[in-house]
Amino acid sequence: MPAEPGPRLAAARERLLEAACALFSARGVRDVGVDELVASASVAKATFYKYFPSKDDLVLAVLDQHAFGWVRAMRERAADASPADRAEVLFDLLADATAQVWDPVLDPSVLVRVALELGPKDPAGARCLEHLDAAHDLLADLAQAAGVAHPVQLADTWRLLLLGALTATLHGDAGAGERARVLGAGLVTRPIAARFAG
Repeated sequence: MPAEPGPRLAAARERLLEAACALFSARGVRDVGVDELVASASVAKATFYKYFPSKDDLVLAVLDQHAFGWVRAMRERAADASPADRAEVLFDLLADATAQVWDPVLDPSVLVRVALELGPKDPAGARCLEHLDAAHDLLADLAQAAGVAHPVQLADTWRLLLLGALTATLHGDAGAGERARVLGAGLVTRPIAARFAG
């Protein structure tokens, strides 16, 4: 995984990232050009190329910023809970994730939208899947540490609930995240995960 960016980004770079996220979320990556990006961020084109050699590099930076913020939130929420409660607490992030749709920094649905638009063979699409896999593996590790039966299968189901909840939210279903949270918490409190064992 690429190195996490430092906490203090240059103001122009941060504006470019936020403008790019808003434009990519609204219209997709392919439909947005560099001229529109610099105009939206109120920066010169030379400033754009100072920070990003190409639009492709900007796309990757947007994905990394969102993923790092989101995974950091997962780790912080888990650290605040007792080991036995950590897997269940992480299902609360399903509701949090849908509440962050359209957020300029934390919106995890950007990963889903770009992956669907570009596909896994594109570097940006592949980066999206890499970040989603990292979140999956983190949950599996926390579930195992909490003594949950079948932690990998639980993480598989968490990812399924996340992708479904984000997609439903993007289509206007405001309650999708909370329903996903309730379903996910049930997997921890009841031995449902055993049904998915191979």
